[in-house]
Amino acid sequence: CVTVDGVSHELPQPFLVLATQNPHDHQGTFVLPDAQLDRFLMCLEMGYPDRENERMILRSGGLRRATFGEALTAEELQWLQGQVDSVRMSTEVEDYLLDLVQKTRSDAGLVRGVSTRGAEALYRASLALALARSRDFVIPEDIRELAVPVLAHRVQARAEGVRLGEGGGRVIQGILRSLRPPG
Repeated sequence: CVTVDGVSHELPQPFLVLATQNPHDHQGTFVLPDAQLDRFLMCLEMGYPDRENERMILRSGGLRRATFGEALTAEELQWLQGQVDSVRMSTEVEDYLLDLVQKTRSDAGLVRGVSTRGAEALYRASLALALARSRDFVIPEDIRELAVPVLAHRVQARAEGVRLGEGGGRVIQGILRSLRPPG
């Protein structure tokens, strides 16, 4: 639920927040506090469309005229979310995830490591990725693939002047290279 002027409002399920940030022009915006950043599951960089997709955007009248079909109904999404609970993570893979998280807390390249909320986000996202790949178990590659998008915006790199998640992403990649995956 959200509370506005002391009045609580229930939100429909599922509820999703998407946010965009232009890393090149921060005029008129402010950086979110760490506690708020930690609540976003992932931070993804979209990049530019390839030439043919950009051509399609131009020919269709531009982004403001774009229309998108429904990929899933709310009921289908809720069903998929429930299926995530049937995916397993072995103790060895959990240990791998926890080793990664704990190393972020002691790495000299980071001022602040991953919170327990961040560890939970990586855990749940790894379960969902395994499900999306038609598996009922998580493998170390799932964790490695998701580590930067799920964790980089939650840590603070020592280097100044780096974009959101950029320095943290490099440190997390280094930690991943130093960890021996189970198996």
